[in-house]
Amino acid sequence: MVQSQIGALSVTGNAIIVDGPNSKLQSTANIFALDPVLTIQATGNDPVGGSAMTVRNSGQIIAHNAGSTQLLAQNGSISLGLFDKTGDGAVQIRASNQLDITGQLTDSGGSPIRLDASNTNGTGQLIVNGPISKTKNTSGDGALLLYGDYVTINNKVSKSGATTLLVQASGVDTATAKALVVSKTGEIHGNTQDVQVMATRGTISVEGGKIIADNTVGSSSQLLVGDNIIGPNGTIKTKQISVTSGGIIEK
Repeated sequence: MVQSQIGALSVTGNAIIVDGPNSKLQSTANIFALDPVLTIQATGNDPVGGSAMTVRNSGQIIAHNAGSTQLLAQNGSISLGLFDKTGDGAVQIRASNQLDITGQLTDSGGSPIRLDASNTNGTGQLIVNGPISKTKNTSGDGALLLYGDYVTINNKVSKSGATTLLVQASGVDTATAKALVVSKTGEIHGNTQDVQVMATRGTISVEGGKIIADNTVGSSSQLLVGDNIIGPNGTIKTKQISVTSGGIIEK
């Protein structure tokens, strides 16, 4: 276990592996002046069959700190098992190739959390295989923001509170992949004022999964599926919204 209770914790390596139930990278420091308080960065390329940063087999990253948290793989992928954030301070989890959420990700802090898998080639993949949950606390209510060139939701993504739940894909459909897929085991569920699911250049495909907004916060609550960005010829850029195999879009 690597732990910081007083100052900032920065862990940088060509590859980062947190493996096993007693393995942790943990910060409980509460010093905004040293922001970011927790930074974990893998600088190398992905190894064959693996990821530059891997948290697996009940290994954990615990960010019980005030101040921001960053998990970065600037040249590779992140395979993230257990992650838990409490306390204020934004969270950024960013991979240039693939960001695969394989375990439970929870954030009960009062600041936004952003997951991002994108690159200049437009081939980044955000894959949600483990549940993601964002809740508010007494000091704030941060947004939950998921970005990827391609986004696949295979588990539940949930957000409660008043701020935005956004899932956005920016990739172009290929012969084998749609830009944003909600599979039969996937669910995007927002009990918040603003729920947005967007594909700026491709298809949103709900393949037996669910997009649900239980908007109980605010009189102007909305569920937006598609894209509110108008193209130069006055058309919506989202190519298609496809609901198949018992998929549900519900407000």
